Amino acid sequence: MSGGMATDLRGFVYPLASVQHRYQWQLDILQGKLAAVQAELLMEQEHLAELKRQMAAQSEHISKALQLRMNPLVHQRSIAYLVQCASQIQEQEQRVSSLLERRQEIRQECIRQQQRLELTEQHRLHCLKDYIAVEQVRQSNEADRDWIARSVWKERTNASQIQAMSKSEGKI
Repeated sequence: MSGGMATDLRGFVYPLASVQHRYQWQLDILQGKLAAVQAELLMEQEHLAELKRQMAAQSEHISKALQLRMNPLVHQRSIAYLVQCASQIQEQEQRVSSLLERRQEIRQECIRQQQRLELTEQHRLHCLKDYIAVEQVRQSNEADRDWIARSVWKERTNASQIQAMSKSEGKI
């Protein structure tokens, strides 16, 4: 803003405001989905870690029991349990992998949506600068008209005062 004139922005209306709001809402929704997937991922990763701890503990128990000459039936059940644990771990790793992929997809969607939002904001700022420039020209023109009107009024006032003075001097 040049010339010391403040521009009243209340008259500015961004024509794509509804689009910009929609982009923001979509970004908010995506960020909510991302947070939900992240929370689910953390939970599934904790579950996976617990399964691995259980399998490691059972493996250690079987190893110690073998040294103590374990009952073959108990050994067979322990091995079956380890196989079941390995299967559960594999399924859990697939769930975690799927969630990691989903999280990455949502992150990419968030980035694209953020870019759309930033582009509309840049466009809004460009429109605002244009509005300010036009408004300043309008204000400058209005100030010029006011100045011209005051100048004409002053000249007429001064002219009538001079005439009144010269008439009053002529009577003396």
